[in-house]
Amino acid sequence: MQVMNMRSMAQQVTGRSRVLHATPILPAGQLRLLHRRSNVMIPRTAAPAVEQATQTAATGASQLAGQQQPASSRATAAPQQQPRQQQQEAGSFSWTKHWWPVTPLSYLDPKKPAPVTLLGHTYVLWFDPKAERGQGQWRLMEDRCPHRLAPLSEGRINEDGTLMCSYHGWQFSGSGECTRIPQIGDPAKMKAACASPRACVASFPTTVVDGLLYAWLESGPAAEAEAAAVRPYVMPEMEASPFKMWVMTEQPVDYTFWLEQGMDPTHANFLHHTCGFSMSDALPMPGEALPNEVDLQGGYLWRHGNYTTKHAGMKAERQFVPPNSLRVVYDRGFARGFATMGTPVRPGFSRVFFAFVPPAGAKV
Repeated sequence: MQVMNMRSMAQQVTGRSRVLHATPILPAGQLRLLHRRSNVMIPRTAAPAVEQATQTAATGASQLAGQQQPASSRATAAPQQQPRQQQQEAGSFSWTKHWWPVTPLSYLDPKKPAPVTLLGHTYVLWFDPKAERGQGQWRLMEDRCPHRLAPLSEGRINEDGTLMCSYHGWQFSGSGECTRIPQIGDPAKMKAACASPRACVASFPTTVVDGLLYAWLESGPAAEAEAAAVRPYVMPEMEASPFKMWVMTEQPVDYTFWLEQGMDPTHANFLHHTCGFSMSDALPMPGEALPNEVDLQGGYLWRHGNYTTKHAGMKAERQFVPPNSLRVVYDRGFARGFATMGTPVRPGFSRVFFAFVPPAGAKV
């Protein structure tokens, strides 16, 4: 009965079964206790205006055909923004100018597009088999066809490396440019229609590190260059370990709650009782005083001592790396440490990631 309740809750969290998610790792009762909603919706500067989207939906292929423009000048491209250094100096923080974890590659099917929600916006995730000289590349684009706003995640991946909308068959390259409109028979007119920025879809940079797919949620050439200059944060101990396996689940908790509880190890003996920990082993935990302020770019490092009778004298470090990563390292015990991250999905929900780092020389 409990498994059925968990499965039902997972479907409610995602809205439909095809959304990338994993079954919640806690019973429904505990999830309700942990549930804390957020009223913040992260804006995305790359999104087209509502008026533009409405106009696009009402525009047919015949109207597009007569307006030839360079394919690179897309209406969905992000407007120019302050460079990262200027933003740091001004004390501002751009939510979209960061690498956000999306999913472990092991959770994906390269033959099918999949919908995914990140920072309150919907995207389609698909594998482009022709990219990178035939090696292939994962693509992230807006999950709406510019023709009639149908979800591209319901589409098909063609052998030529394009994503086809299942509504009218429009096809798009991995960069978001329209490559074919079946309703236009004249080649010249179809070329002109495909070149229109109104026929394009915003595409966002992606990268893969240690089997985990990341996305940079700004689009356009400037975003590609900025993303290429920044590497996703990887816990050094994990990078040095031969064992790398991420697990992911989508939880009805605010992502800041997930990061905060990761800095609170004294919950382990109680929340994880009988799962490697015991309530009877809990100890008062010594630790450094927390900083009064947190650097938006550098985060902070916190050191603490043992909180269970199993590892007397243990010393540990917990490091918050903005905007979404935690590094945890122990000097003894069954694990060298672990890495965890969180990505906001929509208000009150987050996608959380977890990976153990085994001790040196451990057999896994």
